[in-house]
Amino acid sequence: MNKEENCSVVGLPKMYDMWHTDITFPEKIIVMINVNFTYGTFEDKRDLWLNQVITACRILNLDYIISQHHADKGDLSNFNLSSDNIYDTIKKSSIVISRFSTVISESLALGKPVVYHNPHNEKVKLYKNPRNAFSISYDTNSLVEKIKFELGRMSTVRQRAVEFLDNQFNI
Repeated sequence: MNKEENCSVVGLPKMYDMWHTDITFPEKIIVMINVNFTYGTFEDKRDLWLNQVITACRILNLDYIISQHHADKGDLSNFNLSSDNIYDTIKKSSIVISRFSTVISESLALGKPVVYHNPHNEKVKLYKNPRNAFSISYDTNSLVEKIKFELGRMSTVRQRAVEFLDNQFNI
C-alpha cells in the first residue's frame, strides 16, 4: 500500500469547537497580550517586545490584560495579569497581540482580531502569509497602525480567517 492509499485528512478538533463558539466582545476595548517567551527561544527579547506592545496600547489609550504562558519565566507581577485561562482571556478581549504561538490561530477561530507582533524577526513559515486573516507588525509604530486596522474590521474576523485556518487546520 502506498502513502496515498493510506492517508486521511485530519484537523485539530479543538479548532473546530472554537470555530463554533459564539463571538462576544466587551463593551470597552481590551487588548489581550500573549506573553509566550519560553524554552530558550527569544527569551532575551521579552522585555523589548512587551514594552513595545504596552507602549502601543498607551498611545491608543487602550486597556490591556496579559496572558502569560505557564513556562514563561519573566517577572510580570507589576503588570495587569489575567487570572483566567488563555481561552477565557481571549473570549473576554477585543483583540489579541502575540508573537509566534498557536494563540494566533485559536484567537482567529474564536472570532477575535489578531496582530502578530514580530520585532525580533522570527522565521516561522506558519504565520508568514496571513492570507488577510490577521496583521503583522515589526515595531511600535506599525503595531499602533495594525491595532487600529484590525479593530476597524473586527466584525469580519472569521470570514477572513477561513482560508488561513482551513489551510492550516482543516477547520
